[in-house]
Amino acid sequence: MHTLLVHLLLVPAWFAPLAIAVPFGNWQFNPETSLAAWSGFVKNSDASKHWNKCNSDDPSDYKYVPHAYFQDTTGNIREALYQNAAWEEGNGGNPVAWAVPNSPIAVTNWWEGSDAKPVILVFFLDVDGLLYEKRYDTGSGWRSGPRPLGRTVGFTPDKPGSLSVTRLGNEIFLIYQTPALNGQATVAVCRYFWASNAVCKSEFESWGGALPGTSTTVFADDAGNPHIYYQSAASPYPIMEQYWDGSRWNTGTMKNAAMPQTQIAAIINRMGKTTPYSGYGAHFFANNDQIYNYLTWSWYDSGPACSGWCPPRITGWVKKYDAAIAVTGCNRQMRSYFITNEGKLGEAQGVDWGENPNMAPGGGSPYWGTWWWAGNTNVLGK
Repeated sequence: MHTLLVHLLLVPAWFAPLAIAVPFGNWQFNPETSLAAWSGFVKNSDASKHWNKCNSDDPSDYKYVPHAYFQDTTGNIREALYQNAAWEEGNGGNPVAWAVPNSPIAVTNWWEGSDAKPVILVFFLDVDGLLYEKRYDTGSGWRSGPRPLGRTVGFTPDKPGSLSVTRLGNEIFLIYQTPALNGQATVAVCRYFWASNAVCKSEFESWGGALPGTSTTVFADDAGNPHIYYQSAASPYPIMEQYWDGSRWNTGTMKNAAMPQTQIAAIINRMGKTTPYSGYGAHFFANNDQIYNYLTWSWYDSGPACSGWCPPRITGWVKKYDAAIAVTGCNRQMRSYFITNEGKLGEAQGVDWGENPNMAPGGGSPYWGTWWWAGNTNVLGK
């Protein structure tokens, strides 16, 4: 508790999330929605840049701007992107798909072909209880007729955040919760080769002891190994980590969340041009009405910012601790998305070390995430 109070005092008084209505058409934003987000990645063969390219590189290019996915009040999944200095409706037509209202949404993406065309996969739950996939590519737009993954996912559909996804090579890893038994749920990994079929294999791995109806999240580290986070059903409800080291699964250090059924999100981002690439991994969680982030796997050209898990920092204010949050990279920034007190979608941006040396390690900020500010002026919401 004392630690949280200290961090509260570190927040600049001028920081506040912006949430300005945008005229997106005849629909209303659903404040109980799940959230998902991504921004562009350059190809691995591009040795000059390895971080998440964003709107400062090419604000008119669809694949280089932040994307956010959410539901409206009728259950339609909609895409919005920050393009040409404003939030706009997504390319290729909206809505993307219809899903069970307030059910989980997940998204992943990669490049395909010599010209690095973006491929986007959005995952959602339909009324038949099956998990579906909808694909976007620049040649065909959003593919009509989403295909089912051939598996009934076992989480309660009224809990956003119970589904997350990452791509590891040619495999898609979907993380979800199974039905609760004796007050506990199981976090399971469903994987499939996207190019060959759309049917999930049997669970690659699973872990019991999860708090039912809570959030799960996953990202792949710089070596391509998955890191999975979920909340324990045992008091004080810590956030658990399971990670693959290339040969076996390991249990990471528990991180206290303090609030049951908090929402969590995670990211890996590359920040530099050298080898090994400088970068970071982080996970976010909400306590009461603040979002905090923990930074880990932090390595920079000038040396590590801290050892192991860095202290948490407040990154935004949320409607409630169990409302959805999402995070993506934008050049050398992280951007977190959350539901504001006004029931709109807010954005917060982390410091860009590459462009502001005064906030680099040794230059005024010992930990990434100390400095956050309100996001783009036109933040989503109606």
